[in-house]
Amino acid sequence: MKRMQVCLAFLVLAAVASQAKAQGTVSWDSGYPAGGSTSGSIKTAGTFALDCGWSLVGMGGNIRVWQDGETVMVSSFLMVSCNSWSEMVAGLNAGTSYNVTVEFQVTDGCQTVTISSIPKTASATCFAGGLAASPTGNRLTELTNVVPGATNNNLPRR
Repeated sequence: MKRMQVCLAFLVLAAVASQAKAQGTVSWDSGYPAGGSTSGSIKTAGTFALDCGWSLVGMGGNIRVWQDGETVMVSSFLMVSCNSWSEMVAGLNAGTSYNVTVEFQVTDGCQTVTISSIPKTASATCFAGGLAASPTGNRLTELTNVVPGATNNNLPRR
């Protein structure tokens, strides 16, 4: 009886191990994701490594951006160099914190799966080109300290 239990346990482990094929890893570059170069944007950058026998489906991947409890937004991108990406997602609410992942479709010729980075958090940029987001919304307002010597007298009256 003991021998049968050991054989059964071995068969179960062998079946599970054959299903757990490795595909690859997606890693963030240090400091990414981060605020982008324009208001309401997040910059992403990183690398991916595929295990032997796996290849990328297509020429790029997807960036998934969402706030907790909200719908996920997806932005597709093309690869800019071998096994790495650097892409900005725009059109986000400035100054708002988002969860971000990057994913790729990979195949071994028999099956296609998605590999993904770990989720990280970044805030969409709220400052760009001498403008900053209003604390009450996405309206942009001028900053007086952008130009040395500027005073409130130089600003238009409301």
